[in-house]
Amino acid sequence: MATLAVDTSQTDALNLQVLQRQDNQIAEIVGTASHVVVYEFDQVEASWKRKEVEGSLFVVKRYTTPRFQVFVNNRLSTVNMAIGIDPQLNVDNVDEFLIIRCANPSATTGFKIYGIWFFPEADRQKTLKLLERILATVKNGDPAKLSPKPDHHKQHHHQQQKAAHATQNTSRDTKGAQSFGPIGSPKRASNKKTLSEAEGNAAGKAILGMISQNEQSVDEEKPSSQGDASANGRKNRPTNADVFALQEVNIGQRYGQHTQLQETLSTALNTPYSVFASPGARWYIEQIPYLGVLMSGAKNPLAQWAYDGYAWFNERFLASILGRHTQTVYHNEWLKVILYGLLGSGWVFGTSLLAREDKSPENNDILLIGDWRAAQCVEITLENKHKMLITNVHLSSAPDQENIRMHEMQLVCDWIQEKLALNPELQTAIIMGDFNCHPNGDCYNFIASQGYKSAYFTAHGKEPEVTFHQGLEAPTKDVGEPCTLDYIFIKGDKVHVDDIKVIGQSQCDQDSTLYPSDHFGLVANFSLIEN
Repeated sequence: MATLAVDTSQTDALNLQVLQRQDNQIAEIVGTASHVVVYEFDQVEASWKRKEVEGSLFVVKRYTTPRFQVFVNNRLSTVNMAIGIDPQLNVDNVDEFLIIRCANPSATTGFKIYGIWFFPEADRQKTLKLLERILATVKNGDPAKLSPKPDHHKQHHHQQQKAAHATQNTSRDTKGAQSFGPIGSPKRASNKKTLSEAEGNAAGKAILGMISQNEQSVDEEKPSSQGDASANGRKNRPTNADVFALQEVNIGQRYGQHTQLQETLSTALNTPYSVFASPGARWYIEQIPYLGVLMSGAKNPLAQWAYDGYAWFNERFLASILGRHTQTVYHNEWLKVILYGLLGSGWVFGTSLLAREDKSPENNDILLIGDWRAAQCVEITLENKHKMLITNVHLSSAPDQENIRMHEMQLVCDWIQEKLALNPELQTAIIMGDFNCHPNGDCYNFIASQGYKSAYFTAHGKEPEVTFHQGLEAPTKDVGEPCTLDYIFIKGDKVHVDDIKVIGQSQCDQDSTLYPSDHFGLVANFSLIEN
């Protein structure tokens, strides 16, 4: 299949300008990797530890020594990481990591060993091959290849970076450097690797829920979640969630964003996740006798193939078909219905819950709340046998539908209350998602009247300033004034809100108009109160 060439010259030039503000000796970018996390081997304790360095990686060519350099533009602080590529440097591929041994910048002798995790994985192999070619050139000592021309600023790859100021250079002579030896890889380091912000939220709106009770953590600043509960009072890091809740997810039967995120999380966090998908319109159709069986993807292979096809089609072509006419189309009821059917969007539009399998997710259930929408819930069990009911909602979105949202929440609250009454082991209920209602509006106040409290308000005494924003530029985005529409509500006297924050507020590194979502996410830390 032919591919469309994309002109990246403007972005490439911008990337080079950003890097040159940090090191004016950088002449050109010869390679990039979208997202890396850096670990360092502690030679005294013989163990791997994660450094506070993560971000996009550049392989650059410089005017002065070192002529080539690995440069990580650190998104966690203003201290970047630079490793000079000299003849003594060693690189290897171990497990899921690129292992680099280089000079120790703080001593005249000795060396440092770094393990670098890449996302996506293909960037690791690409970077390894590039470094091997550069090392071969460096060791041959060809001056023509080592000296870039001052006016030659061509880059082969790109990645726009956040500004940073301090750079750590690790390019010293490592005389007598030997092979790595049996050091293994950072695969079992105390802090596991992290997802990028964009990937952590890629499956839908950035309203990601998390109830977490362990310390096998990822980076504390990374997003992807909405609630993090810790029964032992220890702080856990947000990406390593027990439960993720997402809205506006593209759901086929076996193919779709829900299964893609399930695979990504299970691999990156080294723990299996179960996924529970709720494609709203399909649930309604399946309630119709006979027709429901025919349209069921679980019972009819033809329907399964159709839904997977719709998911694939919408993933690749929906934005280009609608162009900039999305709001005109979807705010016209007749056009919306017609296109929902013709393009298949209505069959694959829904919500998803993902839960760690070691939390024994069970009793997944669906409630039809009208307007082709459905609430979904799942029960999880923590290590101390504390059971929680987690509910994911996406309420009606039009500004004049507050009464409809109140009716939807009445159905949801009654549904949850019935489950709590039937199962005394369920001690806590959490509702999270895109409520499409403003703080202190009628729907918000109704939820509070049902015994629920907002986790963010409980922790901060106010709701966040904005969770729905207009920084994202995409054909299929919603438009409107920036406001707060997304919440985590909790019910039960066994849970204490330790902390909650807004996440996903950073643009994609390569495009300032690209965000993980048009909604920011929430991540909260909870602890359980035993008595």
